Amino acid sequence: MRKDIAKKYFLITTALIIVLPMLFTDFRESVRSELDNRMLEELTIDKNVARSLNRYFNDRVGFRTQAITAYQTVVSKIFHKLAMTNYRYGKQGHIYSQVDMATYQHRDTPKEYPELMAAYLKSMENCAKRNGCDFIFLLIPNKESIYPEFFPDGFNIKDQKNRTDLILEELDKEGVNYLCLIDKMRAKKDKELLYNKKYDVLHWNDRGALLGMQELIKELHKFDDRIEVLEEDEVIKG
Repeated sequence: MRKDIAKKYFLITTALIIVLPMLFTDFRESVRSELDNRMLEELTIDKNVARSLNRYFNDRVGFRTQAITAYQTVVSKIFHKLAMTNYRYGKQGHIYSQVDMATYQHRDTPKEYPELMAAYLKSMENCAKRNGCDFIFLLIPNKESIYPEFFPDGFNIKDQKNRTDLILEELDKEGVNYLCLIDKMRAKKDKELLYNKKYDVLHWNDRGALLGMQELIKELHKFDDRIEVLEEDEVIKG
């Protein structure tokens, strides 16, 4: 008798786990996911109908955010690992993107990449000047360039220039007008946290953005003194 009751509870629970998420599927248009920092898939049917529906319901199924968050929390607390393989733990709770590892390790960069990038930016600058516009390229460093001390141990660093250094060299050769924020951010990083420890680690936080905008506007002020320098209290008041 008890076994029969247990089976019934098991079947009911299993049915609810399967059915409830489908009932709470989000069918709204233009929905942005805070968890993924992107727009969710829209229902577009291409030649492969099954693949299109799979992508749509994987993004829209009910309780998706809660399930992913719970899974990530369990894996992080028990195993001190991140369920999302695009990221890894560093020191003192900092999280880094796997993309940053290439720059951190000074891995080989194809020679044509910095050259092509510099040539492209020079063509944009020339186009701007032909149309009577000033041009400046803003180079924003990634987190590992500003906080390498929190990067996890165990990664060899090649004795050669990294990708950013190679790009800057080519920009100098081409004579591109640019602004690099690495030195400014390193000088201020001990006073203020410019990149979050965990959330959205690929991008600077509000403090980092404020510093970047202040430095950029200072450069723009050189072109046109009508552009007023951005002060911190103006942003806070706003």
